[in-house]
Amino acid sequence: MRGIACTVLSFALFAACYAGDPAPAADPLTVRMETERISFDFKDAGLNGVVEWLTTETGLKIRVSEAARQRALDKKLKITARLKDVKLAAALRLLFENHGMVMLVEDGWVRLRLRDEAAGTKVTRRIDVRELLATVPDFEGPDVGLPEDSGCPSFG
Repeated sequence: MRGIACTVLSFALFAACYAGDPAPAADPLTVRMETERISFDFKDAGLNGVVEWLTTETGLKIRVSEAARQRALDKKLKITARLKDVKLAAALRLLFENHGMVMLVEDGWVRLRLRDEAAGTKVTRRIDVRELLATVPDFEGPDVGLPEDSGCPSFG
């Protein structure tokens, strides 16, 4: 009975460590892109056409870097993809990463850049690490009555 009470008390104290500030709010655009789902069927579509369709259908503000636009023109980029009921973030990654572009979410915009351009870009991300900083109280466990010379390893 004493063991159960100690366990319940330790969980209560551990939960109290998290009763402080709530977790920082995630960027609304990032949350939306991870929850909203989309379906489309592109066949030999140009970059500008795909971006225009995505902007119209999803309401996203999408910016394509000048270097990415130029490479799409130089290589006569054609995008062919058919996806059904896929998360928006995953769909955008699948559409553009196969063509050497990366997607960055910054200041309410989805920015498409060439992988080479984005290599030196610093991206700031907020990660909640409070759970890693919490100190778990160390309670003395119940006495289970093992003799000293029982052959069990001692950890104390």
